[in-house]
Amino acid sequence: MLTTIKEKATGWVAWAIVILITIPFALWGIQSYFEGGTNVVVAEVDGDEITLGIYQSALADKRRAVLEAYGSRIDPALLSSEQFRRAVLDELIDDRLITQAVRSSGYRVGDKLLGAIIRSDPEFIENGLFDQERYANYLYRVGTSESQFEELSRNRVALDQLMSGYHLSSITTASAVDHLLALLIQERDADYALLPRAKFIDTGNISDQVVDQYYQSNKERFRSTERMKVSYLELSVEALAAKESPSEDEIKSAYKENKARYRAPEQRRASHVLIQVGSEAAEDEVAAARKRADEIAQKAREGGDFSALAKQYSEDAGSAVNGGDLGVIVEGSMEKPFEEAVISLQKEGIADPVRTQFGFHVIKLTDLIPERIKPYEQVRKKVAEEVKRSRAENRFVELAEAFRNLTYEFPDNLDTAAEAIELEIKQSDWFTREQGSGVTESEAVRNAAFSQEVLNEELNSEAIEKDMDTLIALRRHSFDPSRQLSFDEVSSDIRQQLALEQSGEQVIDYGKQLVDLLNKGESWESLLERDELKSLPAPARRGDAKDALSNEVLQTLFAAPRPERSTPVFGGKALINGDYLLFQLKGVRKGDVSKATAEERQGVVQLLEGRFGSELFDAYQRDLRSRAEIKIDDSAVVGETDEGL
Repeated sequence: MLTTIKEKATGWVAWAIVILITIPFALWGIQSYFEGGTNVVVAEVDGDEITLGIYQSALADKRRAVLEAYGSRIDPALLSSEQFRRAVLDELIDDRLITQAVRSSGYRVGDKLLGAIIRSDPEFIENGLFDQERYANYLYRVGTSESQFEELSRNRVALDQLMSGYHLSSITTASAVDHLLALLIQERDADYALLPRAKFIDTGNISDQVVDQYYQSNKERFRSTERMKVSYLELSVEALAAKESPSEDEIKSAYKENKARYRAPEQRRASHVLIQVGSEAAEDEVAAARKRADEIAQKAREGGDFSALAKQYSEDAGSAVNGGDLGVIVEGSMEKPFEEAVISLQKEGIADPVRTQFGFHVIKLTDLIPERIKPYEQVRKKVAEEVKRSRAENRFVELAEAFRNLTYEFPDNLDTAAEAIELEIKQSDWFTREQGSGVTESEAVRNAAFSQEVLNEELNSEAIEKDMDTLIALRRHSFDPSRQLSFDEVSSDIRQQLALEQSGEQVIDYGKQLVDLLNKGESWESLLERDELKSLPAPARRGDAKDALSNEVLQTLFAAPRPERSTPVFGGKALINGDYLLFQLKGVRKGDVSKATAEERQGVVQLLEGRFGSELFDAYQRDLRSRAEIKIDDSAVVGETDEGL
């Protein structure tokens, strides 16, 4: 239980929670929370608006994520379907509901805990220490300020607290573990073959008349997306820092003045044995639990192997399998009595049992790394970069006012500001209102580019704060308005799409015919030879899947009924990439739970805890939806709102 909380950043169950929390950040990026985007509203959640800009960004990024996961195996039609678009909007709505619930419930993350979490994030660690430069570079890459990132982190941790409560409330019984473990290590002896959809794609069967009819009936789908190129100036701390070259004496002086910044804080690693007892348990139950904890502590002090004691007695299933190891204790991550006990110990020391909401803990300090200062040679490069950045920040402040004034006072050109501040006028690639690359990845930059002043009046934009360390000013370079695409431009794509849709139906029909022949007695070998298909051995156990295809095959096989009297079970299924799966299931071997490893058993415990916790949380989400006032603009979801559709 306790270790599950601590393992929020490492355990797989915790990763499931983290994924739930971070989906919004992964889907449409941090900036979308601070920038309005397109003002058209596609949904309202108790008055909280979800704009078209956020929705389109979510769609694009979700499609990109699916394509990265499945590649060419995904049916492109799925990513354009109403079902897919509505699922993305549902995710956005659920996120808003949970965020609102967190705020109204009063979940709060203090500065101390937030600082500890950020300082321990592997993204910002170098040579075992929090690295300010790595932190600053990360903020620059994602395009947000330190204060914005901290606020988002507070929200994320608060969401984590809310969700963890549901996941930690789940109870797993030994019988449930054995039952699921037996299923998971069950083996299925099977072969499979793939009937490729590509064999049925024939654009020659699609007549010109059919293509033309489709074009005429769906003209609104075939419009180019308006796009733009801009010329721009960029004033950034990073670019200014690259021009700085401090002397060796200046670098050494900075090191001496700021030695505390290169301090590695003390680190304490601990293990524990948990004897569970509820916070409202009866006095005799509490006394019995305390007695057991005292006995275990005494055994440890008398030389007993603490790791073995944890494996034998600890009721924290997550850490027991690892000998009670909790890793390095981050300040603020445990309850106060637990942390105080850890801090009081010398290395290899055993604390008197302490009580938390989970029960009594017997704690051992397994490692203690004292505070230390890194030598100059080890941090010289970092110090030099900090000196450069400090100078660049001062220079940035000096130049920012001139940058703003010159781009505003000379609105018909960027040359005046470029010459005065010694900046290069750069040119972007093509971008749209919803998507860009490089400098136009920023929604704020795209919004400025498509503003009335820049697009129609062809004036300079105002200085745009891309982030705290970067200013952008831009003007229109080229613009392509949206236009109706001609039949000749799209006829080939239409023909291919219609042929693809037709082939999807044909491969399923033919696949079902083959399954029917197998069930009527034709042998697996002769059928595959006639159709020039290759028989492949299927993975035997659920954990044997190595890619998306083998995972689909396994899911299909384990959903099939058991063979009877040595007669194979034949079946088929359309795969996500459009191919058709044929299989013969020849036998099922029961899993022997007595041979399961401790790691396999612990994995099942975590799987069940995660599943039950997710079910509780899903019920909570459904309740939030039932009580919320949700308005959806169906035309935005059903219609084609994103680029390329």
